[in-house]
Amino acid sequence: MNISKFFAAAGALALAVLLLIASAPRAEDQSAGGIYKPAVKTATITNTGADTTLVPVNLISLWAYNWTASATQTSGTSNIIVVVQESNETTGNLWYEVGRDTLSAATGGLIKNGKGTVGGVRQRVIATGVGTHVSAYRLTGTYKRVN
Repeated sequence: MNISKFFAAAGALALAVLLLIASAPRAEDQSAGGIYKPAVKTATITNTGADTTLVPVNLISLWAYNWTASATQTSGTSNIIVVVQESNETTGNLWYEVGRDTLSAATGGLIKNGKGTVGGVRQRVIATGVGTHVSAYRLTGTYKRVN
């Protein structure tokens, strides 16, 4: 009797683990017609502050991407360094850089920060202020599944 309870509990635990793994969000589940567009993010950076935007899905299939960013200076002299990073792991803190641009009051407008195909399974964008300023920035990413 104890053995059957053990196997029933082990089976239930294994099923729970499989459901947990299967429920991790993937871009394939959230795309319409092979296009996934993360929410547009608008934020403010003061002086040397930093802000990280993590794409909330695992990009399992091959995806082409394009990140764009623009900045508006509120005060001071603004420079915002925008870095796109990827990871080959679904969890953890091992990231590598795949793109970088600088937004400033002089360049203004729209700057393409990252463009290519996702080599990893996760992606994030880090915006870091440089100098003494208050700047608002807008970040947009679009992904298209490569068939």
